[in-house]
Amino acid sequence: MIYGSARKSVLQKLDPVHHAALKICSGAFRTSPVKSLYVDCCEPDLNLRRQMLSLHYYFKIASLTHHPYHTFQLRPFLLRLQATRKSFIPTFFTRVHKILSELGMDYLKVYSQRQNYFPPWKSNDFYYLNPFENFIKSGTADVTYLKLFLEHRAHYNTFIPVYTDGSRVPTHSSFAVVFPDNISCFKLHPSCSIFTAEMTTALHALVQISNGPCGCYIIYIDSLSVLQSLQSFHYHSHPLVFEVLDFYYRLYSRGFTVLFCWVPAHVGVSGNEQADKAAKSAAHFFNTSIPAFHLKKTCKN
Repeated sequence: MIYGSARKSVLQKLDPVHHAALKICSGAFRTSPVKSLYVDCCEPDLNLRRQMLSLHYYFKIASLTHHPYHTFQLRPFLLRLQATRKSFIPTFFTRVHKILSELGMDYLKVYSQRQNYFPPWKSNDFYYLNPFENFIKSGTADVTYLKLFLEHRAHYNTFIPVYTDGSRVPTHSSFAVVFPDNISCFKLHPSCSIFTAEMTTALHALVQISNGPCGCYIIYIDSLSVLQSLQSFHYHSHPLVFEVLDFYYRLYSRGFTVLFCWVPAHVGVSGNEQADKAAKSAAHFFNTSIPAFHLKKTCKN
Protein backbone atom coordinates (compact mmCIF):
# COMPACT_ATOMS: atom_id res chain seq x y z
CA MET A 1 0.00 0.00 0.00
CA ILE A 2 3.04 2.27 0.34
CA TYR A 3 4.35 1.52 -3.14
CA GLY A 4 0.95 2.41 -4.56
CA SER A 5 1.83 6.11 -4.27
CA ALA A 6 4.82 5.75 -6.64
CA ARG A 7 4.62 6.41 -10.36
CA LYS A 8 4.04 3.55 -12.77
CA SER A 9 7.41 4.04 -14.46
CA VAL A 10 9.17 3.62 -11.10
CA LEU A 11 7.17 0.56 -10.09
CA GLN A 12 7.94 -1.18 -13.38
CA LYS A 13 11.59 -1.39 -12.35
CA LEU A 14 10.60 -4.06 -9.80
CA ASP A 15 8.99 -6.34 -12.40
CA PRO A 16 12.22 -7.70 -13.99
CA VAL A 17 13.55 -8.61 -10.52
CA HIS A 18 10.29 -10.42 -9.76
CA HIS A 19 10.36 -12.27 -13.07
CA ALA A 20 13.98 -13.33 -12.58
CA ALA A 21 13.13 -14.72 -9.15
CA LEU A 22 10.19 -16.72 -10.56
CA LYS A 23 12.42 -18.19 -13.28
CA ILE A 24 15.07 -19.22 -10.75
CA CYS A 25 12.52 -20.76 -8.35
CA SER A 26 10.63 -22.64 -11.07
CA GLY A 27 13.65 -23.63 -13.19
CA ALA A 28 12.08 -22.07 -16.28
CA PHE A 29 14.01 -20.94 -19.33
CA ARG A 30 15.10 -17.34 -19.62
CA THR A 31 12.80 -16.91 -22.62
CA SER A 32 9.72 -18.32 -20.88
CA PRO A 33 6.63 -16.08 -21.21
CA VAL A 34 5.96 -14.02 -18.11
CA LYS A 35 2.25 -14.87 -17.97
CA SER A 36 3.08 -18.57 -18.04
CA LEU A 37 5.44 -18.04 -15.09
CA TYR A 38 2.63 -16.50 -13.05
CA VAL A 39 0.37 -19.46 -13.80
CA ASP A 40 3.00 -22.14 -13.11
CA CYS A 41 4.14 -20.50 -9.86
CA CYS A 42 0.60 -19.60 -8.71
CA GLU A 43 1.77 -16.05 -8.03
CA PRO A 44 0.00 -12.81 -8.99
CA ASP A 45 1.94 -10.03 -10.67
CA LEU A 46 3.20 -7.24 -8.44
CA ASN A 47 0.49 -4.81 -9.48
CA LEU A 48 -2.29 -7.19 -8.46
CA ARG A 49 -0.48 -8.02 -5.25
CA ARG A 50 -0.19 -4.32 -4.38
CA GLN A 51 -3.90 -3.89 -5.01
CA MET A 52 -4.74 -6.90 -2.81
CA LEU A 53 -2.55 -5.67 0.07
CA SER A 54 -4.04 -2.19 -0.23
CA LEU A 55 -7.55 -3.64 0.07
CA HIS A 56 -6.52 -5.71 3.09
CA TYR A 57 -5.19 -2.60 4.81
CA TYR A 58 -8.32 -0.64 3.90
CA PHE A 59 -10.55 -3.35 5.42
CA LYS A 60 -8.41 -3.26 8.56
CA ILE A 61 -8.91 0.51 8.85
CA ALA A 62 -12.65 0.17 8.28
CA SER A 63 -13.03 -2.64 10.84
CA LEU A 64 -11.26 -0.88 13.75
CA THR A 65 -13.12 2.11 15.18
CA HIS A 66 -10.05 3.22 17.15
CA HIS A 67 -7.84 3.38 14.04
CA PRO A 68 -6.66 6.98 13.38
CA TYR A 69 -7.93 6.85 9.78
CA HIS A 70 -11.25 5.13 10.49
CA THR A 71 -13.29 8.31 9.88
CA PHE A 72 -10.89 9.89 7.39
CA GLN A 73 -12.43 12.19 4.80
CA LEU A 74 -10.42 13.52 1.85
CA ARG A 75 -10.18 17.32 1.82
CA PRO A 76 -12.16 19.05 -0.95
CA PHE A 77 -9.14 20.77 -2.46
CA LEU A 78 -7.41 17.38 -2.97
CA LEU A 79 -10.48 16.08 -4.75
CA ARG A 80 -10.44 19.10 -7.06
CA LEU A 81 -6.70 18.67 -7.63
CA GLN A 82 -7.12 15.02 -8.59
CA ALA A 83 -9.92 15.92 -11.01
CA THR A 84 -8.04 18.73 -12.78
CA ARG A 85 -4.49 17.38 -12.81
CA LYS A 86 -4.36 13.94 -14.36
CA SER A 87 -0.65 13.61 -13.53
CA PHE A 88 -1.44 13.90 -9.81
CA ILE A 89 -1.06 10.51 -8.10
CA PRO A 90 -4.36 9.67 -6.33
CA THR A 91 -4.31 9.25 -2.58
CA PHE A 92 -4.61 5.85 -0.91
CA PHE A 93 -8.38 6.00 -0.32
CA THR A 94 -9.07 7.20 -3.85
CA ARG A 95 -7.06 4.30 -5.26
CA VAL A 96 -8.81 1.77 -3.04
CA HIS A 97 -12.29 3.04 -3.91
CA LYS A 98 -11.43 2.69 -7.59
CA ILE A 99 -10.29 -0.91 -7.06
CA LEU A 100 -13.46 -1.72 -5.11
CA SER A 101 -15.56 -0.25 -7.90
CA GLU A 102 -13.76 -2.35 -10.52
CA LEU A 103 -14.33 -5.50 -8.44
CA GLY A 104 -17.99 -4.64 -7.83
CA MET A 105 -17.44 -4.51 -4.06
CA ASP A 106 -18.00 -0.80 -3.43
CA TYR A 107 -21.49 -1.42 -2.01
CA LEU A 108 -20.26 -3.69 0.81
CA LYS A 109 -20.07 -2.47 4.39
CA VAL A 110 -17.20 -3.61 6.60
CA TYR A 111 -18.08 -4.65 10.13
CA SER A 112 -16.65 -2.09 12.59
CA GLN A 113 -15.52 -3.70 15.80
CA ARG A 114 -15.31 -1.64 18.94
CA GLN A 115 -12.03 -1.68 20.80
CA ASN A 116 -13.34 -3.23 24.03
CA TYR A 117 -16.71 -4.71 24.89
CA PHE A 118 -16.06 -5.78 28.46
CA PRO A 119 -13.87 -4.25 31.17
CA PRO A 120 -11.03 -6.57 32.22
CA TRP A 121 -12.45 -7.01 35.72
CA LYS A 122 -15.79 -8.33 34.48
CA SER A 123 -16.00 -12.10 34.14
CA ASN A 124 -18.02 -13.78 31.42
CA ASP A 125 -20.74 -15.75 33.20
CA PHE A 126 -22.42 -16.89 29.98
CA TYR A 127 -23.52 -20.52 30.01
CA TYR A 128 -25.73 -22.73 27.87
CA LEU A 129 -27.93 -25.74 28.47
CA ASN A 130 -27.07 -29.12 26.98
CA PRO A 131 -29.45 -31.88 28.07
CA PHE A 132 -27.85 -34.20 25.48
CA GLU A 133 -24.20 -33.92 26.56
CA ASN A 134 -24.02 -37.52 27.79
CA PHE A 135 -25.16 -38.94 24.45
CA ILE A 136 -23.02 -39.41 21.35
CA LYS A 137 -24.96 -38.48 18.24
CA SER A 138 -23.52 -41.24 16.06
CA GLY A 139 -24.63 -43.90 18.54
CA THR A 140 -27.95 -42.43 19.70
CA ALA A 141 -31.28 -43.03 17.99
CA ASP A 142 -33.32 -40.02 16.91
CA VAL A 143 -36.25 -41.13 19.05
CA THR A 144 -34.03 -40.97 22.15
CA TYR A 145 -33.02 -37.39 21.37
CA LEU A 146 -36.63 -36.48 20.73
CA LYS A 147 -37.72 -37.95 24.06
CA LEU A 148 -34.99 -36.06 25.90
CA PHE A 149 -36.02 -32.84 24.20
CA LEU A 150 -39.67 -33.29 25.17
CA GLU A 151 -38.62 -33.85 28.79
CA HIS A 152 -36.49 -30.71 28.58
CA ARG A 153 -39.42 -28.69 27.19
CA ALA A 154 -41.68 -29.95 29.96
CA HIS A 155 -39.17 -28.61 32.49
CA TYR A 156 -38.89 -25.21 30.72
CA ASN A 157 -42.51 -24.93 29.61
CA THR A 158 -42.76 -21.34 30.85
CA PHE A 159 -39.97 -20.21 28.49
CA ILE A 160 -40.88 -19.06 24.97
CA PRO A 161 -38.94 -21.26 22.49
CA VAL A 162 -36.90 -19.59 19.73
CA TYR A 163 -35.30 -21.83 17.09
CA THR A 164 -32.38 -20.64 14.97
CA ASP A 165 -30.39 -22.19 12.17
CA GLY A 166 -27.79 -21.20 9.58
CA SER A 167 -27.26 -22.68 6.15
CA ARG A 168 -24.47 -22.58 3.58
CA VAL A 169 -24.65 -23.30 -0.15
CA PRO A 170 -21.99 -22.50 -2.82
CA THR A 171 -23.74 -19.28 -3.87
CA HIS A 172 -24.60 -17.77 -0.47
CA SER A 173 -25.14 -18.21 3.26
CA SER A 174 -28.49 -17.78 4.98
CA PHE A 175 -30.14 -17.96 8.39
CA ALA A 176 -33.58 -18.23 9.95
CA VAL A 177 -35.18 -17.42 13.31
CA VAL A 178 -38.43 -19.15 14.27
CA PHE A 179 -40.71 -17.75 16.98
CA PRO A 180 -44.03 -19.39 17.90
CA ASP A 181 -45.89 -16.77 15.84
CA ASN A 182 -43.25 -15.46 13.46
CA ILE A 183 -40.54 -16.73 11.06
CA SER A 184 -37.80 -14.54 9.59
CA CYS A 185 -35.18 -15.75 7.12
CA PHE A 186 -32.53 -13.89 5.14
CA LYS A 187 -29.56 -14.40 2.83
CA LEU A 188 -26.06 -13.20 3.62
CA HIS A 189 -23.17 -12.20 1.38
CA PRO A 190 -21.54 -15.21 -0.38
CA SER A 191 -18.26 -14.58 1.46
CA CYS A 192 -19.86 -15.24 4.88
CA SER A 193 -19.10 -18.61 6.44
CA ILE A 194 -21.57 -20.98 8.10
CA PHE A 195 -20.18 -19.90 11.50
CA THR A 196 -20.95 -16.26 10.68
CA ALA A 197 -24.46 -17.26 9.60
CA GLU A 198 -25.03 -19.13 12.88
CA MET A 199 -23.68 -16.22 14.92
CA THR A 200 -25.79 -13.73 12.95
CA THR A 201 -28.94 -15.72 13.63
CA ALA A 202 -28.18 -15.71 17.37
CA LEU A 203 -27.80 -11.92 17.30
CA HIS A 204 -30.94 -11.52 15.20
CA ALA A 205 -32.90 -13.63 17.70
CA LEU A 206 -31.76 -11.41 20.57
CA VAL A 207 -32.74 -8.28 18.63
CA GLN A 208 -36.22 -9.66 18.00
CA ILE A 209 -36.56 -10.64 21.65
CA SER A 210 -35.66 -7.09 22.69
CA ASN A 211 -38.51 -5.76 20.54
CA GLY A 212 -41.03 -8.04 22.28
CA PRO A 213 -42.48 -8.09 25.78
CA CYS A 214 -40.14 -8.67 28.71
CA GLY A 215 -40.23 -12.32 29.74
CA CYS A 216 -38.44 -15.66 29.65
CA TYR A 217 -37.02 -16.97 26.37
CA ILE A 218 -34.86 -19.92 25.41
CA ILE A 219 -32.89 -19.93 22.14
CA TYR A 220 -32.20 -23.31 20.55
CA ILE A 221 -29.06 -23.53 18.39
CA ASP A 222 -27.76 -26.66 16.67
CA SER A 223 -24.20 -25.25 16.35
CA LEU A 224 -22.15 -26.29 19.37
CA SER A 225 -19.15 -24.25 18.16
CA VAL A 226 -21.16 -21.02 18.41
CA LEU A 227 -22.17 -21.72 22.01
CA GLN A 228 -18.62 -22.72 22.98
CA SER A 229 -17.27 -19.51 21.41
CA LEU A 230 -19.74 -17.43 23.43
CA GLN A 231 -18.73 -19.22 26.62
CA SER A 232 -14.93 -19.00 26.17
CA PHE A 233 -14.25 -15.94 24.05
CA HIS A 234 -10.85 -14.27 23.75
CA TYR A 235 -9.39 -11.19 22.07
CA HIS A 236 -9.10 -12.86 18.65
CA SER A 237 -12.62 -14.29 18.65
CA HIS A 238 -15.09 -13.68 15.86
CA PRO A 239 -16.24 -10.02 16.08
CA LEU A 240 -19.91 -11.05 16.28
CA VAL A 241 -19.16 -13.02 19.45
CA PHE A 242 -18.62 -9.77 21.35
CA GLU A 243 -21.73 -8.17 19.90
CA VAL A 244 -23.91 -11.16 20.83
CA LEU A 245 -22.57 -11.15 24.40
CA ASP A 246 -22.97 -7.38 24.68
CA PHE A 247 -26.60 -7.58 23.54
CA TYR A 248 -27.22 -10.59 25.79
CA TYR A 249 -26.06 -8.74 28.91
CA ARG A 250 -28.04 -5.63 27.97
CA LEU A 251 -31.21 -7.74 27.79
CA TYR A 252 -30.36 -9.22 31.17
CA SER A 253 -30.03 -5.73 32.70
CA ARG A 254 -33.46 -4.82 31.30
CA GLY A 255 -35.11 -7.73 33.12
CA PHE A 256 -35.20 -10.31 30.31
CA THR A 257 -34.36 -13.93 31.06
CA VAL A 258 -32.72 -15.48 28.01
CA LEU A 259 -31.22 -18.97 27.97
CA PHE A 260 -29.29 -20.69 25.21
CA CYS A 261 -29.62 -24.42 24.59
CA TRP A 262 -27.91 -26.79 22.18
CA VAL A 263 -30.21 -29.06 20.21
CA PRO A 264 -29.04 -31.77 17.79
CA ALA A 265 -29.94 -31.17 14.16
CA HIS A 266 -32.11 -33.45 12.00
CA VAL A 267 -33.42 -35.67 14.81
CA GLY A 268 -37.09 -34.73 14.47
CA VAL A 269 -37.30 -31.59 16.63
CA SER A 270 -40.05 -29.72 14.79
CA GLY A 271 -38.80 -26.21 15.55
CA ASN A 272 -35.27 -27.01 14.42
CA GLU A 273 -36.50 -28.66 11.23
CA GLN A 274 -38.69 -25.65 10.53
CA ALA A 275 -35.74 -23.27 11.01
CA ASP A 276 -33.54 -25.40 8.74
CA LYS A 277 -36.16 -25.38 5.98
CA ALA A 278 -36.71 -21.63 6.30
CA ALA A 279 -32.97 -20.89 6.14
CA LYS A 280 -32.55 -22.90 2.94
CA SER A 281 -35.53 -21.15 1.31
CA ALA A 282 -34.48 -17.58 2.22
CA ALA A 283 -34.97 -15.18 -0.68
CA HIS A 284 -34.22 -11.68 0.66
CA PHE A 285 -30.76 -10.37 1.48
CA PHE A 286 -30.00 -9.18 4.99
CA ASN A 287 -28.44 -5.69 4.93
CA THR A 288 -25.62 -6.15 7.41
CA SER A 289 -21.92 -5.48 7.70
CA ILE A 290 -19.39 -8.17 6.77
CA PRO A 291 -16.35 -9.10 8.89
CA ALA A 292 -13.09 -7.93 7.35
CA PHE A 293 -11.49 -11.39 7.15
CA HIS A 294 -14.34 -12.63 4.93
CA LEU A 295 -13.80 -9.74 2.54
CA LYS A 296 -10.06 -10.42 2.44
CA LYS A 297 -10.72 -13.96 1.21
CA THR A 298 -13.13 -12.65 -1.41
CA CYS A 299 -10.54 -10.15 -2.68
CA LYS A 300 -7.90 -12.85 -2.91
CA ASN A 301 -10.22 -15.07 -4.96
